[in-house]
Amino acid sequence: MEIATQRQNIFKKLFFITIAVSSIVFLEPAPYDLLMLIVIFTALLSGYIVFMQVHFWPVLCILLFLMTNFISLYFVRDVYLAVQYLLITVYCLVAWTGVAGISYYSGKKLLPILFNSYVAAALFVVVPGIVAYQYPGTILDIFLWGGDRLKGLFKDPNVFGPFLIPPALYAVWKLSKSKQSKKAFVGWTIVFLLLSIGILLSFSRAAWGQFILTLGICFLIINDRSTKRLKTLSILTLIIVPVLMYIVLTTDIGALFYERTNLKAYDAVRFQEQGDSIQYVLSYPLGFGPGQSEYFLNQSTHNLFIRILSENGLLGLGFFLLFWLLTLFRSIQINKCIKDSYKGYFVIVTACLIGIFFNSLFIDSMHWRHFWLLLALPWMSLDGSTITDKE
Repeated sequence: MEIATQRQNIFKKLFFITIAVSSIVFLEPAPYDLLMLIVIFTALLSGYIVFMQVHFWPVLCILLFLMTNFISLYFVRDVYLAVQYLLITVYCLVAWTGVAGISYYSGKKLLPILFNSYVAAALFVVVPGIVAYQYPGTILDIFLWGGDRLKGLFKDPNVFGPFLIPPALYAVWKLSKSKQSKKAFVGWTIVFLLLSIGILLSFSRAAWGQFILTLGICFLIINDRSTKRLKTLSILTLIIVPVLMYIVLTTDIGALFYERTNLKAYDAVRFQEQGDSIQYVLSYPLGFGPGQSEYFLNQSTHNLFIRILSENGLLGLGFFLLFWLLTLFRSIQINKCIKDSYKGYFVIVTACLIGIFFNSLFIDSMHWRHFWLLLALPWMSLDGSTITDKE
């Protein structure tokens, strides 16, 4: 029994570390990728991965979507680019499969570990990033993109901004809980403020919209007294609005903020490329192959759904959307039936899935690691308890 407990604790720590390093992704494979594969392999050997009948339809959708990727390989022009893109997609699907199996077996007890480590990962890049923004010209400039946008240890600020949204919502949920100390309230307020500043400084318009949308959804669907929701919202507004206004008005951020909120010349080019991408569906109804958008077009489609449509055809888009809708529906169902303190986690997951759908209209989110992590969580078992040994 003691050996079983030690094995459980080691696995939990390994999972915590894996999520905690998920913000270090400027190189590939990232530490998160390697550790995730180790976690899945360890869980598989230890019997910590379980698949049940409920997983049949999402797994089927994933396999059919993967099949459309392989079929469209026949039409590729750049083989190296196609293989590279497809391998990353396969890894994302494997990661989803592993996390879904782990979470189903371990149940809701896995959620605090996951979200607390996610907060640690976000703060690890936000805090030095904000310092770098205020004091440029140091080694911390690696956290900046072009000198005026915060990207953390990501390659693109348009991925960094959305990455911060789930832990920011987690901080909001923690603030809305009535039973907490004054120290905890101040701590989670600071966390929310730092993450909000990080989202602002990413200057990702899609991330701004996603953040506002997901916050609104959380306050709408959270099952709590309306007065408590109003109180939490009022406190957050009184804190964050003056701080953000001060930052915008007293620094060069104001000019950049104004610039980012206006349409740019490349926006017109982006829309033109999306139109051209859709036209290719007539010539390649099965798709012109994974990762080929950059080959056929002058730039990426900047739209997940148009990219899937052009690269994997109508069938590929249909299977992917069905998988997403099944996951969202299950998350909504969990929100309706769960009654304990874990409900807040699924409020966050539901809001984030809807928010990423919105963001994906402007960004290609296929290979976002946190996206596939969120897609796996609704497939856990509500009756699951802490990881136990089967021996």
